[in-house]
Amino acid sequence: RLIIFYIYVVLLVPSCLCCLLIFYNFFRMSQLRKQPANQTIFLLLIILFIEILIDLPIRLSYLYENQVLIQTGGFCMFWNWIASVLNIIGLHLMAFASIERHFFIFNSQFHARHRFLLSIIPMIVSVIYPLAFYTGTVFGSW
Repeated sequence: RLIIFYIYVVLLVPSCLCCLLIFYNFFRMSQLRKQPANQTIFLLLIILFIEILIDLPIRLSYLYENQVLIQTGGFCMFWNWIASVLNIIGLHLMAFASIERHFFIFNSQFHARHRFLLSIIPMIVSVIYPLAFYTGTVFGSW
């Protein structure tokens, strides 16, 4: 348990620094933000940064102290919900980004004509569906 804690601690700082550096470059270089190929990656980066800021400190506290930070049922349900939602949104966006890259490389004209259907809607669904599903699943029985 403590070995996992120290591995997380060692990797958490470089992870935050890399995310902040990528955010800085996205905001500094407007051509990165405007390219459709980077929008899904940017959304994925935002989700993973939120996971680093919210889920990992709670997990680190649990691994170090061997008990949950706030020992209430509501907090445990929130932790379960936020960890599940962020993880599944990240997986959905990563899978969608892989498919989208295929379209950008092999079918760029088709993708340009149907950008809303092939880019915007799947990104929205990749965020809304896990939020709705895990909200109903975790908090529905409360």
